[in-house]
Amino acid sequence: VFVDYSAMTRVWYAYILTWIMYSGDVVAADVDFSYVHGAYSGQFANLQIQDFYTISGFEGTSAGSRSTVALYGLGYDKNATLAVHDIIQPDSFICFAAQDEHNPAPAQYVLRENAEIIEASQRAPVLISLSRVPNFVTDLIGIIRNISEVDEIIAVPMGPKTHVLGTLLAGHIFPRLTVMHALGNRREPVQVRAEGRISCCRVEYR
Repeated sequence: VFVDYSAMTRVWYAYILTWIMYSGDVVAADVDFSYVHGAYSGQFANLQIQDFYTISGFEGTSAGSRSTVALYGLGYDKNATLAVHDIIQPDSFICFAAQDEHNPAPAQYVLRENAEIIEASQRAPVLISLSRVPNFVTDLIGIIRNISEVDEIIAVPMGPKTHVLGTLLAGHIFPRLTVMHALGNRREPVQVRAEGRISCCRVEYR
């Protein structure tokens, strides 16, 4: 199966993963995910959060949890991330952001924009590859392994789609991980132009 998720809502490709994972009709499958990198063409309005919910199939487990640890994937919408933080009110949280191997400027901008939430976390944000989804999954799992097994873990990826996909894949590897989505709207659509780079990864189900 080939999936171009460049302009696809995360709920759609989450459904694809969940269906293949749990469908009794699928014995084995190879899913190739493709993402075309883009750049914002200018300024854009703040994201107004309309709903905040758990993505179906990624509900995680929280029975008997002593505390809640949130994993925030930082993006360009600092106010949206702060709003999500106010909703969850976790006992502790960790921030991560995308690092472009070819251009460090976007990551620096994200860190500046999200300085308030980063300072509140009292720990340095983790920079993870933007384009290499397998590397992202490995790094995120490394973060999860260092969190107590009795804690509830909630991940909210607010950054690029490659990190959203990687978070969903980590949720399949670690069923205790809850993945949530902050659904929002802007007054005007964001204008994005294709850069020309494409990131691909294959997910094998056996």
